[in-house]
Amino acid sequence: MQDVTEFLFLDGPVDYVWHFASPASPIDYLELPIQTLKVGSLGTHKALGLAKHKRARFLLASTSEIYGDPLVHPQNEDYWGNVNPIGPRGCYDEAKRFAEAMTMALPSRAWHRIHALCASSIRTARGCASTTVVSCRRSSVRRCKTGR
Repeated sequence: MQDVTEFLFLDGPVDYVWHFASPASPIDYLELPIQTLKVGSLGTHKALGLAKHKRARFLLASTSEIYGDPLVHPQNEDYWGNVNPIGPRGCYDEAKRFAEAMTMALPSRAWHRIHALCASSIRTARGCASTTVVSCRRSSVRRCKTGR
């Protein structure tokens, strides 16, 4: 595992860099607000740097949380949101908003907003609906930790 807020190096060719790192559970990001912000900012910067260095395609996993407490349902790409940057969820919302802005500022970018993600390293019962309903099996996929 590597800390995505530090320099990322991988031997050999890399076709894709997928940046899915972030504490996503309210339990976790409320306990780790600085680490959550670091993953969204420094982690995105380092992951984009790796993609640039390796000439790889980049995928950013964002979230509907960038809209904050939306006044429109469902949200479309033209909706800018209703975000409180200093509220209890602000660290997560703003980290994801920053990650999207940084990704869009660079050429050859790709991003996708997803939610209710299940991955082999996600712990159950952490406040996310998908992780409390779905139990994931461990995989052999290389994972990055969350900047702790």
